[in-house]
Amino acid sequence: MAQHKVKIKILTAIGLLAGLLVSGNVLAAEKNILFILDASGSMAQKFGDQTRIEAAKGVFGSLLSDLPDGVDVGLEVYGHHGSRDCSVIEVMNPVGALDAASIKANVQSLTPRHGATPMAAALERGAEALKVSAGEKVIVLISDGRETCGGDPAAVARKLYGKGFDITTHVVSLGVNDKEKAQLSAIATAGGGEYYAANNADELKQGLAEIKKRVVVKKAKVIFQDEFDGEFLSDKWNVINPDGDNMVIEDGHLTVLLQPGWPSEGKTHNILLYSGDLPKSYEISAKFKPKVTTFPNFRPWETQRIGLILYKSKKDFIELNTSTGGVSTGHALIASYGKYKDKGWTSTFSSNLQKIATQEFKLQKAGRKYTAFFKGTKGKWVSIGTVSSLKGKYRPGIVAYRAPNAAETTVEYDWFKITSTE
Repeated sequence: MAQHKVKIKILTAIGLLAGLLVSGNVLAAEKNILFILDASGSMAQKFGDQTRIEAAKGVFGSLLSDLPDGVDVGLEVYGHHGSRDCSVIEVMNPVGALDAASIKANVQSLTPRHGATPMAAALERGAEALKVSAGEKVIVLISDGRETCGGDPAAVARKLYGKGFDITTHVVSLGVNDKEKAQLSAIATAGGGEYYAANNADELKQGLAEIKKRVVVKKAKVIFQDEFDGEFLSDKWNVINPDGDNMVIEDGHLTVLLQPGWPSEGKTHNILLYSGDLPKSYEISAKFKPKVTTFPNFRPWETQRIGLILYKSKKDFIELNTSTGGVSTGHALIASYGKYKDKGWTSTFSSNLQKIATQEFKLQKAGRKYTAFFKGTKGKWVSIGTVSSLKGKYRPGIVAYRAPNAAETTVEYDWFKITSTE
């Protein structure tokens, strides 16, 4: 879009299902990683000049070092008792704030015996361990053999990768033969993850480092940023239903006067969508100050909605917005998130914003998954929920609107940014 030759007032809108209920507001990690380590008898076999379990113990120190804030970690092991009991699966460290010393001590304590290899059941137990975690969920399976308890680990990984679990499974193998490799690589493929084969300690360290880089240390590369410092919109913006009388850039802010109209009806004005190229994995974020109001006789569909949007059409979009909650929440600000498809919301989440005056929101796209966050009172990102879309091709942007009967109000956007996470 060419630069406007007038000062503009943007109306960015995000509308979620009117009657969303407020869920618990829990400070959560952006990423949750559960390492599942095979400690069955075969891990005592030679692996170069040491055993496989010794090689695994040797790399855990570097694996857990330099993890950034916002990453919770846990450890699960199987086959570590002196029997072939397929129920021998133990979560030694629940997924939570990283306690590297405890995890390393638990790994060091392992002695491979004649245990079984219940990989399918271990993945199921891993899903239970991650069940209470918000944000991105990842399993890293480290194994040297095939399933020996009759399960189908690839089928389990496929189920966990699907809707309702949203868990990605990566696999690192240690000195496996062709049949074992086929099964382990199939687990990673079914789980939406990567497979790395290691035949010695150095390759094991390299494979785990690659997974660590892929899952955690994704270098942020800015694709687009607008700090609204000039008088005109960037030519990278495409404005849907433009209404230049109700948006203006001045004093380093984009100020928007909210107009009535729902996105699902195609009536929302001034939806700003980024028109440039996008990587496969990215995140969008924005900082803004909403001036939402409360109502004596609150009705949830009579609110103002302000935030971020991933937009394909009025029949297909994903929204993260802030609005005012009802009497039960003390008219608190609510972060609402969901996916609209065809004629209804297919996934919806909400969380209490704790009356934070200035909001920071972000949406992360990782493959087919889209996860929403807001910045909490302690400056940490709080996960709201994750939705999936097989055929996204959404255009990211900002949006604000109000219900037809809601009070007129404004919002000030400080900045909007898109960063690559590839």
